[in-house]
Amino acid sequence: MSNVTIVDIAKEANVSIATVSRVLNNNGRVSDKTKKRILDIIKKRGYVPSVAARALSSQHSRAIGVLIPNPTAYFFSRILDGVSSVADKNNYVLIFCNTENSPAKELNAIQMLANQHVAGLIITPAIDQEHQSENTALLEALEELRIPVVFVDRKLNNAAGDAVLFNNYQGAFIATEALIQSGCKNIGAIIPDQKLQLGIQRYRGYSDAIAQHHPSNPSDYTLTVDYSLSINDAYQLSKKLLKKLPKGSGVLLSNGTVSKGFLKALWETPLILGEDIVCVGFDKLELLDYMKINFNYVDRSEIEMGQLAAEMLLERINNDLFISREYIIPAKLHAEFLGKTK
Repeated sequence: MSNVTIVDIAKEANVSIATVSRVLNNNGRVSDKTKKRILDIIKKRGYVPSVAARALSSQHSRAIGVLIPNPTAYFFSRILDGVSSVADKNNYVLIFCNTENSPAKELNAIQMLANQHVAGLIITPAIDQEHQSENTALLEALEELRIPVVFVDRKLNNAAGDAVLFNNYQGAFIATEALIQSGCKNIGAIIPDQKLQLGIQRYRGYSDAIAQHHPSNPSDYTLTVDYSLSINDAYQLSKKLLKKLPKGSGVLLSNGTVSKGFLKALWETPLILGEDIVCVGFDKLELLDYMKINFNYVDRSEIEMGQLAAEMLLERINNDLFISREYIIPAKLHAEFLGKTK
């Protein structure tokens, strides 16, 4: 098998790795002249794209690598359940790595999986909008793997591979809109910072709903927070927000950790959930069901996302599919306990 990599092709063609990836996947704008130059170099150097390379190799095991940032979070644990159910039915085992949203841990895990000769990879990449060098390093590491890759929840721009994503904009928009329509006089929000694409999308969804339905809403009721914050961090921030919010307010909570911290802070106040203040979170909190606490949330169909990601990966492993595919899971709002604020 040729040892030529996509990095070698990009250097010789004097283009970016992303441009070579677009040509290989016939996806994106590349001039005919540049495309021909890249294809000529690929032919001359004997470069074999990753899917075909995998098909020619007998070294890969019946193991699938899974890289996610937080297996204890409800969202990611449910995705793992979905992936596992499909892998079990097809006699594949999972090799799971917790990256903790660390690019360094992610690269180390990818190298380990390469040594294990996994047949494919499902990954939620530890990427943000500020550290392009780390994103480039991840892109190159994935290309070096020469195996099928499916992104779940987040996608690395310009990377070859399929993706299963959630409509974060829609989720934040319909949640905020529901709070406004329930009669909330003011709308607060605790949203992931703008380093992650999902944070950008959720902030836009929230902001657009406010602009459309409630343009006079005070801007200081909106907090942007680090996506990897702890429950205690969310608790401390929520205490500050609750001091500002008057009765009759609604709050958009960006993830399960934020929801837990907010509810802890709320229970230390005289405010009654569902009457004095209402909220909509992202993802279900199962413990609240057992405690018979009414909680509104945006459902991201996590198990379905995991199953779809695994099914798409197995299709890649078993067939020489060339064009990248992307599925967007629609948001489902569970707001039966929203009621009307006082």
